[in-house]
Amino acid sequence: MIGMLRQLDGSIVTVACGKGNALEILQRVQRESFPGATNLGFHDPATFPSHRFRDCWRLDGQAIQVDMALARAQRLAEIRAARNVRFAALDAEWMRAIGQKRTAEADAIEAKRQVLRDIPQACAPLLDACATADELIALEPNWPEV
Repeated sequence: MIGMLRQLDGSIVTVACGKGNALEILQRVQRESFPGATNLGFHDPATFPSHRFRDCWRLDGQAIQVDMALARAQRLAEIRAARNVRFAALDAEWMRAIGQKRTAEADAIEAKRQVLRDIPQACAPLLDACATADELIALEPNWPEV
């Protein structure tokens, strides 16, 4: 069993209590690290939703659920981060092409860069349509070849 605390913002903290008196350990963690948090007792980790959206967990009655609005925002941030890595590679190619006055090549690279710029906006309605965390995880943009 895993101890759980609800912070003031509604987020969930899980505490692996290890050996010893689990309740005492949970109370000590609450007192020392999360003052103001509510002790939610112990829960079976087999009932936890996807850990990918761990920061998006909220307690709904007795069950932990993924707050889909927060999970969508997290997934969009992940997509932006992946886009930025691809963008950096294209930036270097584009700068070389511009520096060597290969305008046709630079224009082709710029077209790919524009596709990358548009990906977050294109993904937003797809993310909004996702009803579950698994659907968010499965959503992958159509990345251009870099």
